[in-house]
Parts: sequence; structure tokens; C-alpha cells
Amino acid sequence: MNHENFRILLVEDRPEDRELIERELDRAKVLFVSRWVDNREAFLHEVKEFDPDIVLCDFALPQFDAMEAMSILRRYRTDVPFILVTGAQSEEIAVECMKRGADDFILKSTLKRLPSAVLNAVKSRDIRRDKEQAEKKLRSQEAQVRLVAEHTLDLIYLLDQKGQFTYANPSFKRSLGLDPEDLVGKKAFSIVHPEDKPIARAAFQEALESQSNRTVQFRYKDKDGAWRLFESVVNW
Repeated sequence: MNHENFRILLVEDRPEDRELIERELDRAKVLFVSRWVDNREAFLHEVKEFDPDIVLCDFALPQFDAMEAMSILRRYRTDVPFILVTGAQSEEIAVECMKRGADDFILKSTLKRLPSAVLNAVKSRDIRRDKEQAEKKLRSQEAQVRLVAEHTLDLIYLLDQKGQFTYANPSFKRSLGLDPEDLVGKKAFSIVHPEDKPIARAAFQEALESQSNRTVQFRYKDKDGAWRLFESVVNW
């Protein structure tokens, strides 16, 4: 579905007001399909079946009100924008609705602002969804990388720009007898053989400046003070 073809659920008990709302959206060339409900049961049904992109709701209806509608919506569709479109309600009511999760408040006497409010609310929802999906993907990738790092026999570590450990995997304990937690915050070159430090520093600096990879060999000191040679890939 094109992002401009919105599914709009109207909660309104006055047909003439519903027509005014739809006419204002049409006038602004907002592409949409709509469903109209005026009671709790119908609203609950359409929230599940119609799966709206946005809800436009009057404040007070004969059987239920906007507060209850918001509660129902958040129970089943937590990210669907909710805009209160109502008559001359008090500012306190508007503020309370916003506190409870309404995305905007439009008076029926000023419907010209409704199209932009609808577009902005749905755009904000899409941004939130994209961010959540990106964060979920990143968490999944981090979990996969950590799984590999925690179980490989290779030494894997992260350094900050000062050359200090920010992470060391369990292989440091298995291969060198060094506790990974104790390494965090320490200079990585402190466990590199003095003769190999120029090579290690040069590889680190080149990776830092050119964001490239270097493969070099240098010796690490184990817990007992012995030096062990490793081939190391320094990666930006």
C-alpha cells in the first residue's frame, strides 16, 4: 500500500461531522479509505479487522468516549496514532487526552489543520517503526556477533581511540590466563612485547586513520609472564 493511502477509522456519531472530516481530507488531496463507527463493539471490531493507520475520534459518544477508545486502541495497536477531533471541549480535556496518549487535538471549528495533523502523525509513526526495526536488527546482529566472539578460540577485543580495552572475549582467559573483565580500561599495548609495540601501534594508527585492515604478528604476555606469538587482524 502506498504510504499516502491511509486507512482511517472515524469514531463519530454525527454523519454530517463525518462528512465534513472526509471532505477536508479530500480537499487536501489526502488519499485514504475510511470506516465509520459510533459504538464500542464496532470500534473494537474495526481496530482488529480494518487495522487502521490512524484513528480520528470525537470526544463524547452516546455509548463511550475518547478515553475508552484510546484505552482499547493501545491494548491492540500500540503504535497507531490517535487524534481527537471534537467540538468545543475544554483545554483541560484536551491536555488530559494528550497525557493519555493522543497524538493531537483538533477542534471541528478548525478542521483545516486536520490533513497536516494526519500526515504528521502517520509520518511520526513510520519513523518510530523504522527506528524500532533498525534497533531490533542491530540487537540481533550484536547477539550473533557476541555468540561467535564468546565461543571462538581466537582472541577478540575492542579498543577505544586511546587504545584501551572496552571488550575482551573469554579466549583471553583460555589462551593467556587473563581475566577479560580485568582488561577493560587498560591499555592494550601493556600486554604486547616491547619489541613488537611499534608494529602494533603502527597497525592500530593506520586502522584508525584509514579505516582499513592490517594483518600483523606480535607477542602477548600471558598471566605467567611468558610471551606468546599471535597473528592479529587490526580492523577499524
